[in-house]
Amino acid sequence: MIYASALFFCFGLVFGNVNAMAMEPMGHVAGIASAIIGATSSIMSMLIGTAIGQMYNGTLVPVTSGFLILGAMALVILQLARNKKALLAEPAGE
Repeated sequence: MIYASALFFCFGLVFGNVNAMAMEPMGHVAGIASAIIGATSSIMSMLIGTAIGQMYNGTLVPVTSGFLILGAMALVILQLARNKKALLAEPAGE
């Protein structure tokens, strides 16, 4: 229970910063960007949460597996985004 409390506390800290990073390049339309990001994240969380909830079998295996798999996917997506940003930032002549 202590681990879960610390984990969900960290989630609360992360989401505000992630949303701010996602809206950074869209400063001129920040309101609509915030609405789209919020709606998209809500829909995705409902679909993923429902899928994991349907796998519940009386143990913590589905929840733990969900955290592990989705966490790994998030790291891969973050790394791909960083690599793409680094490639786009390089000058064309070098």
